[in-house]
Amino acid sequence: MLADSVEAAVKAKNKSFDNIRDLRLLVQNVTKQKIDSGQLRDVDFTMREMAVIESSFIEILRSTYHSREVKEISESIRAAAEKRGQPGAK
Repeated sequence: MLADSVEAAVKAKNKSFDNIRDLRLLVQNVTKQKIDSGQLRDVDFTMREMAVIESSFIEILRSTYHSREVKEISESIRAAAEKRGQPGAK
């Protein structure tokens, strides 16, 4: 339930998260809403375990919903090819 809610909130934002602080805040807000509304009342999580769960969500979502620096990647590939002296490198 918690994972579904966090993922839905991220998808609803419909943007990539270049700033991990924004993603962390979103995950913490969803978690806090679930706690405040009593939806996690019957679980045996400690606050430390909840922090680990939140961190796991953040890492997974960060790797899924990040922007790609295509220009930097293509430049680094070209530079590596030039360094090796491969044909096709400009």
